[in-house]
Amino acid sequence: MEIIAAGDVALDAVIDELLSPDGLRRLIGHRAIACFALARAAIAPAFYEELIRNVETIDATMRQHVAFIVFHGNASSILRRHPHRSAYYEYHVEGLSLSSGTVELSQQRSELRFSDDLTDAVRWGRSHETNESVAKASEVAASHLARRFGIPETAMPCLLFLAATDLSQPLVVPLSSDETIKSLYNDALAPISDELHLVEGHWELKQDIKWHLEGTRRAKETVARFDANKSLLLEKNEQLVRDRKALDDPDNDNVARARCFIEERARLHAFRVQHEAARTLDEKIAVVATIADGVAILALQQQLKTAEEERKAAFRPDLADSQRQDYRALSSQVNRLRGELGTAAQRPYLVAGTRIREIDQELSLLSRSKADLDKETASVESNLDWLERERTSAEATIANERQFGLADKTAEFERSKSDFLSRGYGSVFLHQDVPPRIEVIRVLLNRGEIGVKRRNHAQRKSGSMLKILFLAANPLKTGRLDLEKEIHAVDRELQTVKFRDQITLLVSQAIQADDLVRLLRDEKPDIVHFSGHGSPDGIIVRDERNDYRPIPGPSLARLLKDRGVKLLVLNSCYSEAQARVIDSSQSAVVGTTDTLDDEAARRFSVAFYRTLGNGHTLADAFRDGGDAVALHDLPDVFQIRGDGHAVYLS
Repeated sequence: MEIIAAGDVALDAVIDELLSPDGLRRLIGHRAIACFALARAAIAPAFYEELIRNVETIDATMRQHVAFIVFHGNASSILRRHPHRSAYYEYHVEGLSLSSGTVELSQQRSELRFSDDLTDAVRWGRSHETNESVAKASEVAASHLARRFGIPETAMPCLLFLAATDLSQPLVVPLSSDETIKSLYNDALAPISDELHLVEGHWELKQDIKWHLEGTRRAKETVARFDANKSLLLEKNEQLVRDRKALDDPDNDNVARARCFIEERARLHAFRVQHEAARTLDEKIAVVATIADGVAILALQQQLKTAEEERKAAFRPDLADSQRQDYRALSSQVNRLRGELGTAAQRPYLVAGTRIREIDQELSLLSRSKADLDKETASVESNLDWLERERTSAEATIANERQFGLADKTAEFERSKSDFLSRGYGSVFLHQDVPPRIEVIRVLLNRGEIGVKRRNHAQRKSGSMLKILFLAANPLKTGRLDLEKEIHAVDRELQTVKFRDQITLLVSQAIQADDLVRLLRDEKPDIVHFSGHGSPDGIIVRDERNDYRPIPGPSLARLLKDRGVKLLVLNSCYSEAQARVIDSSQSAVVGTTDTLDDEAARRFSVAFYRTLGNGHTLADAFRDGGDAVALHDLPDVFQIRGDGHAVYLS
C-alpha cells in the first residue's frame, strides 16, 4: 500500500478530487473496483494498521480486480494493479511534490490529476502513525464518504465498493464492530475472492472457446489463400531476377532504350500540345494528319465534304416526298460521317496519352539501381518465408482442432452459464466480453453471502426469516425504467431496519419466463416482488430475442400455487387485473389499478419494505407505502388483497 500524505489540506478535499468524474478511473483503471474501508474513530487506527500491514495476504485474484483505498489519518493508502499487466507493484514516490498539478502514478503514464489549488500543499510520503490525530482525521474521512454515498451509521464499520466508471451505485458490505479484522477477511475478502475465482474461470473458458473458433477460422483462410499468394510472390521474384541480370549484362542497351523512349515521349507530348491548341475539327484533323494514320482520316474528311455537297445540291424549297426522303438519308450520312471523323480525330490524342504513361513506367524500371532490385528481392524472399511459416502454423492449428475438444468445452461453458444464472447473474453480464466486475459484489450481497449478516445467518438458531425475491424486467422495446435505482434504494433501506439480519434480498434482473420457474424452485422465497412494465394482459418480461412478452394472471396463479409464497408484490402498471386472479392462491397480493409512475413505484417499495422489516403488519406496510407516494403528490394506484394482519418478522 502507498501513503498519500495530504499535509494541511482538508481530507474531504482530497476525497472529492479522488472521486471526481475521471479521478477514480485514472487511479485504478476503468475495469477495476475501488474499495474504501470505513471505520469510526474508536477502532480506526488499529483497523487501518492491520489492513495495511497484511495487504499482501489478500488473494492475487482479489487484488487483480479490486483496488483498496484506506484513509489513514490525513493520508490515503493505495494498493494498485497495473491495468494492462499481470504484475503487481507499489508506488515509490516518496517526497515528490505535486505542485505541477499532475503526477504520473506508473511507468505507463496513468495519471491522477488534482486541482492546482489543492496540489500546492499536497506532498507524498510514507507515514503509519497511529494516534489521536490519526483517529480524528479518519473519522472525518468516514463521515465524508458516509454523507456522500448515504451510508447509515449502523452499517459501519464497512467496505464501500465503487465501479471506477460509475459512482452512482455504491455497494456497502457491513463488517462486525466486535471482531472487525476477522470479519474483514471472513465476511468480505474470502467469499469475494472465492467468487471472483469462479467468475474468472467462466470468463477464461468463454475466451478460450472464442479464441479457438476465431483462430481456426483464420487458419483455414490462411491455407486457402496460400497458393495464390505464393504464386504472386514467385512471379514477382522471377521478374526481379530478370531485371537484375539485365543490369549486369555488359551489352546492356538500357541507355539506348531510354533515349528512344525519351524521344518518343517528346514527340507524343508535342502532338498532344498541338491537338489541345486546335479549336475546330478541321484544325484537329490537320494535326492528326501529321502522324502515320493521317491518310485514313483525310479520306474520311473528304467523304464528309462530298456528302455535305450532295446534301446541299439536293435541297429544294418544294421537295416532293420521294426527294425529301433522299434528302433525309443524305443528312443522316453527313451526321454519321461527322461523328466518325470526330472520334477519329480524338483517338490518336487518347492513344498518345496512354503511350506516354507506358513510357513513364518503362523509364522508371530502367532507372532502378542494383541496390533497389536487391532490396526488393530480399523483401519478396522474406515474405515467402513468412508465408511458409504462416501456413505451417495454420495447418498445426487446424490439426489441433480435435485435441481442443470444442464440443466438450462448449457443453462445459453452457453448464457454467446455467450455474451462474441460478446464482443470480444476469444473461447480459455473462455474455459480455468485459463485464463490470462490481456485479460480482452486487450478486454476493443479493445472495446474502458477504457482510456481517452472513455470519449472523449461519449462527442463528431461532427466529423468523424472510427471503425476498426481487424480479426486474425492462425489455429493450419498452419504455426505459430506472429499476436499478429502485433495487438499490430497497437494498439500502433493508440494511437499516430492525430485523435486517433476518432478511435476505435476492435480485434477478432482465428475467425471462423460464427464469420464474427456476428461481421459485431454487430460492423458495417468502415474498416475490416484480418491478417493470405491465398491462391488463399481464406483467411484461423478456423473451429469447430480447423482445417482450406478457405473462397473464392465470399463468402466474398456476406458477405460484403451493410454492410457499406468502406475499406477491406486482409493482407494475395495471397489475390489479392479475392480482384478482392470483388472490385465491396467495395469502396476500399487492397490485395497481392504473399506470404507475417510476418514482411512485420506488417510493412505495422503500416505505413498504422499511415497515415490514421493522416488524409491523402487512397492512401497516401497505399504508406507509401509499402515504409515501401521496406525500410527494404522486398518484397512489396501489391495492392490496389478502390478510393485512400478517406479520412476517418478529
